[in-house]
Amino acid sequence: MYDGVFAGMCPTNDGLLMKTKKKLSEAERARRERQRAMSLKQFCESYNIGRTKAYEQIKQKRLKAHKCDKRTIITEDDAEEWLHSLPQV
Repeated sequence: MYDGVFAGMCPTNDGLLMKTKKKLSEAERARRERQRAMSLKQFCESYNIGRTKAYEQIKQKRLKAHKCDKRTIITEDDAEEWLHSLPQV
C-alpha cells in the first residue's frame, strides 16, 4: 500500500542532487493500486510457483502471457483464469 508520498532526487541549480518528497495524487495512488499486469517474477511470487513451472505452463498454453521486448507480462485476469483452471484436490 502506498502512503501517498513519493521520494526521489531532484537536481539543484548548482548541479547537486537534493532529496525531494512529493505527495501522490489520489488518482495516481488509485492507478497504481489497480495495476492490471505483472511481470513473470511478480506472478511467481504472488501465486507461489517457480519460474520454470510458469514457463512450462506458458509453453503448454495453460497460462496466457504477453511479451514486451524481452519481458514476459501476465495480466491479472489471465493469472486468475489459470488459477481457476487448476484441478482441485
